[in-house]
Amino acid sequence: MSFFSLKKNSQDNDTFQEPTPDQDIPLTSSGHVDVDEILRQHKIIDRAIADGEAEEPASPLTQRVASERALDDLMNRYVNRSRDNCATSVNNLDTAFAQAKREADAALDKVELACVAVQTHSLLESADATVLDTYRKEFNDAQKTFEAFRARYHLVRPAKETSRVAVWIGYIVLFLFICIEGGINAALFGANLDGGLLAGFLTAFGASALNVGFAALVGYFLTRYLLVPGAKRLIGVVGLLFNTVSILGLSLAIAHYRDALQIDEENATQVAFQSLLADPFSMSDLTAWALFAISLAFGVAAVYDVWHLKDPFPGYHKANQTYKDALYVWTQVCEEFMEKLIERKDDFVATFDENLKKANLDVVHMERRLNDKRAELVKYERVANNAATALRSLIGKYREANRATRTTPPPVYFNSYDDVDYPHLDTIASKDINEQMAELQMVKDHIQALRSQANARKADVLRRFNDEKAILLSQEGERRAL
Repeated sequence: MSFFSLKKNSQDNDTFQEPTPDQDIPLTSSGHVDVDEILRQHKIIDRAIADGEAEEPASPLTQRVASERALDDLMNRYVNRSRDNCATSVNNLDTAFAQAKREADAALDKVELACVAVQTHSLLESADATVLDTYRKEFNDAQKTFEAFRARYHLVRPAKETSRVAVWIGYIVLFLFICIEGGINAALFGANLDGGLLAGFLTAFGASALNVGFAALVGYFLTRYLLVPGAKRLIGVVGLLFNTVSILGLSLAIAHYRDALQIDEENATQVAFQSLLADPFSMSDLTAWALFAISLAFGVAAVYDVWHLKDPFPGYHKANQTYKDALYVWTQVCEEFMEKLIERKDDFVATFDENLKKANLDVVHMERRLNDKRAELVKYERVANNAATALRSLIGKYREANRATRTTPPPVYFNSYDDVDYPHLDTIASKDINEQMAELQMVKDHIQALRSQANARKADVLRRFNDEKAILLSQEGERRAL
């Protein structure tokens, strides 16, 4: 492609002027210089005939006339512009080639570093391994302590699991026992108190709180030791005796107090105490016996409630909860490190796959740049060759028309084209294609070598992942509810 054409002088329509870059060289559909169109546009044949009729150029001339030299300039400028365009394109393609090579090398460097890392490091960092070991030791210690507790007391069954909500419900039930017993007792006391139902409720509530509260405390802290083998079972025996005596004694005292209210309200406590000591099971009416039965029932119910409030075996609930807390922490740690292990494995595999893919794409870009560069150089060479052929044809047609018109012999140089200033093919300053081909092949070889190495390292990553995952899963398997 050219950016130059001949320009006619406004004062002499048949004189060639210096070509100017205001129009393109006319080309055929195949991209060749259109010789016929140049002949027509610039009236070269007309000029040749006019010169021939004037017997110009003169026979003795030895140098070519301006008409021919203008054609030289026309074609040379066309070729020079093509050379400049080619040089710009080739320079850009060399830059793009070098950039693609740098990116390919960078991607392959990442693959090499990942290969080294797989060979020399665990999937988990040393700091992560230290943290994991710390949590593992804490969990193992808690587990050993729990197992030792179970072994010491020959506990085979799992501990009873009780939520905080269930415990609070148990406490609420105890309070309801006190209120219900107090309400019943108040109704039975109030009939014999000057203060009526209110005075009876306050007295009965105090008695109920003492009955239920003492039964619950003794049952929880002492009676449950009946389940413990060995000498500690004596604590349970003592607790059982305390529970029996306290519930029975308080129930009888409440019943005798009700009888005493009928005899002497002001000294009811003293009268009830004397009556209780004299004949515990001697009560005046069925109401007193009803109070005794109600108080006895709520005392026993309080012992039953605290017995089932948590695991009845003393210390088992606390030991199990301590183990469960350690189990929860260890579970969270295992899950966190499992996620980290999967992430590291995926990162390694992605590093291999993505960077090898990136390097392959860069190789494709390098090949395209080289192909484009070859095409630009071939295009420039074809333009130069075609321009030289077109120039030879244009000059030949001028001379032929001039010779046919004139009567005197043409100048001697009409018989030779050696002094025509043909466009020449300049060397485009660029990197040698053979060197670039060698660089491309080196990148390809590097990719091929790293692909084999990366596949081996990926297998190592998967093997290490499975090994470290198996370790975590085996430790996770130890997180069993004992």
